Amino acid sequence: MGNLSFKRYGGKHWESSAMRHLLAHAGIRNPFTGKPLSEALCFGIAGGIAAGYSFCPSIIKHGVGSGVSAVGRYRVFTTDGSYYTDFFKRLGIAIQVKESKSIKTAHTHLTQALDQYRPALVWCTPMRVAPHLWQGTCGMYTTIVTDINDKSGTATLSDCSKKPIILSIEDLQWARNRVCSLKNRSLTVEPKIKPLTKTLLKQAVRAGLNACLADFERPKLKSFHLPGLKEWANFINNPKHKKGWPTIFQQPGLLYLGLRDIYNSIETASTGGSFFRPLYAAFLKEASVILNQKELGQSAQAYIKLGNQWSSFANALLPDAVDSFKKTKHLLHTEETYFLNEGMSSNCQKTHDELTLLEKKMTQTFPLSAEKQVSLLHSLSEYLHQLHDLEFDSAKQLKEIAINS
Repeated sequence: MGNLSFKRYGGKHWESSAMRHLLAHAGIRNPFTGKPLSEALCFGIAGGIAAGYSFCPSIIKHGVGSGVSAVGRYRVFTTDGSYYTDFFKRLGIAIQVKESKSIKTAHTHLTQALDQYRPALVWCTPMRVAPHLWQGTCGMYTTIVTDINDKSGTATLSDCSKKPIILSIEDLQWARNRVCSLKNRSLTVEPKIKPLTKTLLKQAVRAGLNACLADFERPKLKSFHLPGLKEWANFINNPKHKKGWPTIFQQPGLLYLGLRDIYNSIETASTGGSFFRPLYAAFLKEASVILNQKELGQSAQAYIKLGNQWSSFANALLPDAVDSFKKTKHLLHTEETYFLNEGMSSNCQKTHDELTLLEKKMTQTFPLSAEKQVSLLHSLSEYLHQLHDLEFDSAKQLKEIAINS
């Protein structure tokens, strides 16, 4: 069973690439260009960017990372599926969402969709699917299932990799059932969709832009947006704060994990690099044409510069002057490149294993003295305060443009 005609793979971010692939497979075209909607356009319509911080203490307890990440995508930790459902609603596209606590029932939902030659988006954990993205997802992931082969016991997945990912059915079922709040959810696009009109696409672009700006102004979850970014800037170097990095990372090895995971969540955890900002800038450029608003194109340039600032911060986390830090960055980029080009290939797995070995080494012999750790955290705090102000000003300027567009 499966979607033998489904040949759509690759992208920058797993969610926006999934949206793009589902729409293209359903025959949806951009009425302004006659081509499938770009990944950047999908990313912006879905809500675009955020600027926050996340810390999950249980991650440390389970030994799978530091528990910290920079939050760069709109509503990144919603577990009810609304990130996707709102996206399709803005475009006026009918979808079907199914949930079940039963692994068997959820698998039936999946096979029924594939029997109708409809690729199915599934909610799962990246573990056993794309484990290198764990730190960038905090355990929540989505991917498209295009085929189930009962004879070989395998499932074929379409992701941001340029090649399909082959996974055992057992591993797919385990990954889907791993996060209870995701409810083994699956989503399919309904057949016989009406063509997308220019009017509807304009409305969708405005809705996505407004959703992003509204979340900057009054975020639903403050920790994952500007208030959280400001708070992080205040406590990252504060040894007396319960969430201060000197407190939660008292062991130097844990500090390494924190530095690595923040870098990963900015640069290499399927963000398109520079904390999603270039991807969002590409959306703003397209939006400027669709809405006939040149100022949006100018704002795009501001977000490209802002992305460069985030990349500078990421590099400050792991200074090149420290060989093990430089190696960490190299391995993270190498791992991502292998995944994007080859999927979970032997090359990707080998690099992942190298990162794991380096992690063990760093937890035993951390390269920075106590004095240098204090100095590093102080400089990171100053960087974060600057980034907070830049994000605030950029969003304010974009709002002024959007109001007049």
